[in-house]
Amino acid sequence: MTNEQFQNQMTRLQNTYGKAAFSTERCTLIWKEVGEIPDHWMSRIVDKFIGDSKQSPMIPDFREEISRYRSWENEKRKNLEQCVRTDEDSEKECNYCFAKGYYFTWKKSAKMFYIFKCHCNYGIKDEKKFPQFREEYRYDYVWISPDSVIKHKKEAEVVSGFPEI
Repeated sequence: MTNEQFQNQMTRLQNTYGKAAFSTERCTLIWKEVGEIPDHWMSRIVDKFIGDSKQSPMIPDFREEISRYRSWENEKRKNLEQCVRTDEDSEKECNYCFAKGYYFTWKKSAKMFYIFKCHCNYGIKDEKKFPQFREEYRYDYVWISPDSVIKHKKEAEVVSGFPEI
């Protein structure tokens, strides 16, 4: 995370909980805890604290959120390692796209299906022009199975074209 982004997030917290709640010393200690995480994750943590907490968050609260981030990153890495195919693993199938190269997501707020290119070798080799799923999308989009798409296709508009399943 950049220092500028950190300062912006601390200003947001100070504006919400008061400057006394986030003294220079406490901000320094928080920086030691959160300095390694990406900007967008810190923004999400602060959004959560502002939206959910009546009292100012303490350092253990930051640690808990960072722990969630790290466990999510580890899980994501494990899933991607399982997902990426090599020539030796040619009989294995991707857990996300089921060897199609793309997968379906549902965006609740828009009530639409979105299609993203998978991170596996199928997705890398797929020539369809679907966007690559990015980490910050995980809050807005929910992965769904192709069978669910078929069941709910009539209920929602489909974005990015709709490949044959």
